[in-house]
Amino acid sequence: MLLQRFGARHSEGLGFNGEGEIDHLVEEGVSPESAYDQQFAHALVERALEKLRSELGDASKDFALIPLLLDRGDQGELKCLSLELGVAHDTLRQRLRRLRLRLRQLLRDEFAELVADPKLIDEELLAIKSSLA
Repeated sequence: MLLQRFGARHSEGLGFNGEGEIDHLVEEGVSPESAYDQQFAHALVERALEKLRSELGDASKDFALIPLLLDRGDQGELKCLSLELGVAHDTLRQRLRRLRLRLRQLLRDEFAELVADPKLIDEELLAIKSSLA
């Protein structure tokens, strides 16, 4: 699996903050392999989110939806945000859906740069999803 094969030699470019974070996860009872997978997954997601932020720009109303991208939870937050932004709830829900699709594509692009065989991208996306769960 890419998460384990990729290795520490690329960790600086992915935003790892050193082994301290992995050590912290291990102290919480997570295996070292799982801790590394979680760190790797967080780094890739953060890179994809950063690209999405730069695509949107600060002036976009969609920028306010970024905190909701990874959370499928309470629809109340979305309703409050729609009132705050003065945008219909259904419109905001559709924008959130489009942003999630774009984030998924950006994650696929990140993996496309890292894997030798494009057929492995879906497998790696599932691995990252399970490590973040």
